[in-house]
Amino acid sequence: MNISFASRLFSIALLAFFLQGSVKSCGLVYLGELSSEQTLDVDGSATLSVQSSGGSVRIDRGPEGKISVTMKFGVRAGDRAGARQLLKQLESDPPIEREGTKIRLGDLSKYKLPSGGFFDPAVSIDFQLKVPEGTSLDIQTNSGDLNVSRLSGTLKAELGWGAATVKSFEGALDIKTTTGRLTLANLRGQTKLESKSGLIFLNDIRGDLTVESRSGGIELDSEITLGAQWHFQTQSGEVVLALPQDSQFQIRARSTSGQIKIDFPLTTTGLRDEWQVTAQVGGGKPDARIEISTQSGNVQIGRK
Repeated sequence: MNISFASRLFSIALLAFFLQGSVKSCGLVYLGELSSEQTLDVDGSATLSVQSSGGSVRIDRGPEGKISVTMKFGVRAGDRAGARQLLKQLESDPPIEREGTKIRLGDLSKYKLPSGGFFDPAVSIDFQLKVPEGTSLDIQTNSGDLNVSRLSGTLKAELGWGAATVKSFEGALDIKTTTGRLTLANLRGQTKLESKSGLIFLNDIRGDLTVESRSGGIELDSEITLGAQWHFQTQSGEVVLALPQDSQFQIRARSTSGQIKIDFPLTTTGLRDEWQVTAQVGGGKPDARIEISTQSGNVQIGRK
């Protein structure tokens, strides 16, 4: 169960304690729970889509040719009978749709649930999934954390409120979040991240990288590989990079009102003043490139 859902239920319980008569007359929320487990056989590369209005999503590597799906449902309704009816629907016909190698989880539209009222039925789902290598993942959540580990394939995720942790992933990665921390480590492939509010932590990144943040800071600890193109953009967050001492790269950094500090010896190749630097680190003609742009955040590139 996600935190916001549990907090809402706790608030209702307090209201029931202090205003028993009023709450009893209008119908106290009843919570029911249900677990569903299924294993789906797949041939070749599968496409897996997950929709969640509330609840966490955890995805790990599983055996070839099989997708393991565990869903834990939390049901809220205005009365006990309504909750039981909805649980019965979820048990007999869980939200799993399939068309060939395309699998969709969590779509509640077929239950035709009313929305907008406080006592209208609502469902939260916690997903625990195991997928084979090479699976294409498309995740959409309104609230709840995302955890992905030890996978290859593609991952596209759009998160509302919730943190995302991705470790040991090989392939194209695209994550957008409204509010929540992003923690990523041991990535191999093209990575694109976008956050409106929340810190972003990166470790051991191999490949091209694009990071945009509105009000959260960016911290990276990694080497930069040959030919890698890294782009960082923030409005009010700092950008802090820690790179090996023998790194070689082109650097272009700009800040409207923040400070720029680079602890490497620089060979200036363009404009250089307090608010912008265009230079080269290391000898030769390095093809790795770092571009950083901030409005009010500082820029720091240090040696480790």
